[in-house]
Amino acid sequence: MRVLFTGGGTGGHVYPALAIANEIKKREPQSEIAFVGTSRGIENKLVPKAGYPLYHIEIQGLRRSFSLENFKTLYLTITSVRKAKKLIHSFSPDVVIGTGGYVCFPLIRAAAALGVPTVLHESNARPGMAVRMLEEKTDLLFLNFEESRKFAPLLTKEDLYKSMTVSPGGYGINWGESLEISDGELQKMGVDVEFITINWDSRFTELKSGTIDCIWNGMTIDDSVKANCSLSKPYATNSQVVVMKKDKLDKYKDISSMKDLAFAVEKSSAGEKEAKKISSNVLSVDAQADAIKEVKAGTSDACIIDSTMANSLTADGKDFDDLGYKVSLTTEEYGIGFRQDSDMPEKINSFLDELKKDGVNLAE
Repeated sequence: MRVLFTGGGTGGHVYPALAIANEIKKREPQSEIAFVGTSRGIENKLVPKAGYPLYHIEIQGLRRSFSLENFKTLYLTITSVRKAKKLIHSFSPDVVIGTGGYVCFPLIRAAAALGVPTVLHESNARPGMAVRMLEEKTDLLFLNFEESRKFAPLLTKEDLYKSMTVSPGGYGINWGESLEISDGELQKMGVDVEFITINWDSRFTELKSGTIDCIWNGMTIDDSVKANCSLSKPYATNSQVVVMKKDKLDKYKDISSMKDLAFAVEKSSAGEKEAKKISSNVLSVDAQADAIKEVKAGTSDACIIDSTMANSLTADGKDFDDLGYKVSLTTEEYGIGFRQDSDMPEKINSFLDELKKDGVNLAE
């Protein structure tokens, strides 16, 4: 069997691909396996080290706010699909497997167009943009988390992406992506929900333009949020914590001992701000889930993530139960943001009070 893998940029995309490749080799030692990535990602270190050939395609991500770089992205997207087709013709894979990252786009599109079977693997709870754009082009989509189904219409065949409507007695709201509250609880407000993946750096632009009507995604209340949103009252308290391998916790008991560590953080997050105060070696990735994967893989010494996420992911029996934390940094409050002319904060505050009475704890 000949298998072509594509996925890269961070360890969160590359390590799952390598794990699948190694399992294929274990079961079918005669299999021919190759990888496709960019010339900039961590795949250039990890794939050759694992003993697999690596081919390059030039592609870059789309910026949600206006940027001249998007014209280059458009050009590369068109040319990269053509190059991907040539590569597929040359390698003649029996299947193309994508594990996320924008380099997946040209390979999966090209393979689908050529009639080559395609598979996507999404290791995060919230599928990334590349997977969301490609899911209708792929033959199989594998998910790690049950809650990911609400972001994957291909699997559920349910109308979970409803258009914005105003329903009797309630509001239709496009929520900036969140998993903190269930559809059943939102139905108490008469809400039709559409989960939209946004670039966190552009969240205020997306809100003001009407792409989304609400940001509900563990958003820390700070001066920039107050200046750009009409806010609900705080609904949860969270801390930024330093997560690392448990066998290192006793060695790094305070911030001063961590100055030489390599940190992984979610870009534009409170954790990123804190990490840059501690160390000059900071890797910014797309999501907190990617940050903790870097620590698990050993490509970063520590990550700074929300305590709520850390408690969930490092619990006994979970995939990251060999990680933990002892050092807590800033304490913050989470709020829900609406456009500044919105009347929703008052209504959502009443809704939050009702949830609290019903015993629903959004901080968990």
